[in-house]
Amino acid sequence: MFVDIQLNNEQALETLSKLRTSSSPLIFITDSENTAISAIKKGITNCLLKPVTNLNFVLTVNKAMENFKKNRTFPFPKSRSKINLPTLQGFKRVNIDEIIRCEADSNYTSIYLLDKTKVMVSKTLHDFEKTFPAIIFSGSTIST
Repeated sequence: MFVDIQLNNEQALETLSKLRTSSSPLIFITDSENTAISAIKKGITNCLLKPVTNLNFVLTVNKAMENFKKNRTFPFPKSRSKINLPTLQGFKRVNIDEIIRCEADSNYTSIYLLDKTKVMVSKTLHDFEKTFPAIIFSGSTIST
């Protein structure tokens, strides 16, 4: 999740500090060095200072994804840690914790995995909402 804060807003920084343990990586973007320092003091370590260079962007995203993979846990029992995905080629069995995101595409769902592969599944996104816990299907909007 990319969050762009334009002003030094303590309330926004406090909210972001709480979101850093959310189900998706958080990358904070600002044009203020003071805001970036405040964010880091609150534990938000994935921070980009504008203007963002391509190198800094790639390094920060890679760091955020690595931290996310290391710290990510799901409330699935061991017996429920894999799922069969129905594809045109048959079933593909994947670890649930390897799923990065699911994207709706009419009566299909694109499943994006940690190894950067995409699996097209003949189920709707609604079907997956019933299967996975709410933490996977969460989203946040922050306005300042």
